[in-house]
Amino acid sequence: MRCVKKLDSPMDRVTIENILRLLEALQARPAMYIGNSGDLKAYQSFMAGFQSAISTLGLEYPVRSRFDEVFRSRGWKSSWIDIHDMREKGLNDEQIIRELMSLEILIWKSEREKLDL
Repeated sequence: MRCVKKLDSPMDRVTIENILRLLEALQARPAMYIGNSGDLKAYQSFMAGFQSAISTLGLEYPVRSRFDEVFRSRGWKSSWIDIHDMREKGLNDEQIIRELMSLEILIWKSEREKLDL
């Protein structure tokens, strides 16, 4: 059995770049990762696994305030957005998935920029 050493230090640029690479690959070819590119449940399952992996590796997920900042920059009231809100704005499932992917990528880019300060 192979053990994974948890990282005790904050995320570094390389870790965030690797996370961004995965998310950008998902954005470029969602069907390769989640099957049907309009399957919202499959996307949510993939992201739940992604977030679990981040946590399992001992990495910190970006803070909630960063989510709010990014969501507002895209015109959403808060990061507690409901899928129904997106549907009310006229987005179909495939568009919702693309928007959620874009938001996730922007959150991680914001986290990377924080390292530069």
